[in-house]
Amino acid sequence: MSQSPIEFLTGLFETAVRRADPRTLPSLPLPHKIEGRLVVVGAGKASAAFAQAFERCAAAQNIVIDESLIICPYGAKLPTDHLILKEASHPVPDAESVAGAREIMEMAESLSDTDHLVVLLSGGGSSLLSHPADGISLSDKQGII
Repeated sequence: MSQSPIEFLTGLFETAVRRADPRTLPSLPLPHKIEGRLVVVGAGKASAAFAQAFERCAAAQNIVIDESLIICPYGAKLPTDHLILKEASHPVPDAESVAGAREIMEMAESLSDTDHLVVLLSGGGSSLLSHPADGISLSDKQGII
């Protein structure tokens, strides 16, 4: 029995979404030995799935994650063993978006020359990591979205 064009295209779309899920990757190209600290940060609509995939691959290679913060949209948080996930607003940033951006900036600024920073970033990061420039308030930024 042949499929209708809508059924065929829907099937293609669903297959593409499943294949794009980072949690289905067997491994990630992570270094075998890391000098210094490993800090993992991220934001975006897919960042929780990225976090799960990264954590699984790091554990399989006995890589220790020293510090982390991943900002995902409200309701998108997934369970992780070691990575810290927090939620913020998408598509309009909120106070949690600003707090998360500040915390991630502080983490990045604390890195030494021997530390490693992994960034898990997907679409939506611009509202989830909102750090308005000097002279621009959060409400100003919210008003232009």
